[in-house]
Amino acid sequence: MAAATEDIKDNIVILGATGPSGLQLVQQALARGYQVTALVRNPKKLEHIESKNLQVVQCDIMNPTELAKHMTGHTAVLSALGYPGLSIWSITFYEDSIRSIVSAMRNANIKRFIGITSMYSKYQSDYPFMVRYLIRPMLSRTLDSMFNMEQYLEKECQDLEYTIVRPPGLTNNSIIEQDVKVCENDYHFPDQSILMSIPRANVARFMLDILKDEKYIRQGVAIGVCSPYITQFFSEHNIPFEILPIFDSAYHSQLPDNNTNDYSVIVILGGPQSAYEHDIYPYLKWEKSFLAAQLTLNTPILGVCLGAHLLADVIGG
Repeated sequence: MAAATEDIKDNIVILGATGPSGLQLVQQALARGYQVTALVRNPKKLEHIESKNLQVVQCDIMNPTELAKHMTGHTAVLSALGYPGLSIWSITFYEDSIRSIVSAMRNANIKRFIGITSMYSKYQSDYPFMVRYLIRPMLSRTLDSMFNMEQYLEKECQDLEYTIVRPPGLTNNSIIEQDVKVCENDYHFPDQSILMSIPRANVARFMLDILKDEKYIRQGVAIGVCSPYITQFFSEHNIPFEILPIFDSAYHSQLPDNNTNDYSVIVILGGPQSAYEHDIYPYLKWEKSFLAAQLTLNTPILGVCLGAHLLADVIGG
């Protein structure tokens, strides 16, 4: 009887279900057996999905009374709402919509909320040069609205069990088969150990994975993935490996025990600041920390910049 009870899936609400990220959420939630209610502006955009577990309802997300009516009887709300395109004018979409959503959730007695915003929603001086002077200025109005949404949740919604998911750039690429890296309570990865983009499929999977996990409740988390070429290459060649961020004094604690010999290769993501994405820096012995790590572990150290994919040339020798 216990096993049968565990197989029962909850009824969940998905907002933004007709967008590319929302579609991933709908499809993956249905594949896991959830009962899904998609509250959308245009139901015709979901006509291609046929499932007895999917209910599509036309709804105005800015109308909390209407939202609450359709949310009643559900256990969680997952939001992939997004503002289309860039704007030269101030954007209030994210803070306006979250106020409506929260009001509806309270009226429907729903506690769990998971929503997508973005990395870099809050300005920080330690962001990479390209982010500070190109990406964030270009997207500042959208990111500022996302940050206002996050602030509203953090300051006025402690009665809810919310999680804010902050991915980097979103793509429609196939899912990368690796665990998503998580940086808790931050707006980016200070060690720059992830790719600058992530498939929407990975984001959707992460959101569903943490739906019933208390670990990230009332938190904002930056998420990302490592280069798929790295994991794919070593897995295909049956080479035991460990992926670590850039070595410096802040990350020495992440080294395996000194006497370990479990790994054939240790991959270090990042590298010199002047490196380009297509370059590979094997054994980086001119970096004292890399050399110290190699001597300590008695294991080959492979320094790889983000996006590197010529691993065969390095390992083959």
